[in-house]
Amino acid sequence: MFDISGTMWMGAEWIRTRFGNGIGATMSHIVVVAFALLSALGFLSYGFISVGKFIEAFIPWQSAEPYLSGFLSRKMRQRFMASSW
Repeated sequence: MFDISGTMWMGAEWIRTRFGNGIGATMSHIVVVAFALLSALGFLSYGFISVGKFIEAFIPWQSAEPYLSGFLSRKMRQRFMASSW
């Protein structure tokens, strides 16, 4: 989608350069920036979920549970125990 050089942000700036500062260009600019932010948050959350599932293969939930149980409710702990491989 976009990389560290900011190509997605440059795409949003290109809209203003090409179409001016009218209401249509401004709304389009906002949509592009919002899409970039939501995509970045989605990719981050997907990455955290993936890393968690990958690490679980090496560190089983049963060995990590005593250290993490203070952060999770009883219902969430039961859910993790039920979904263990």
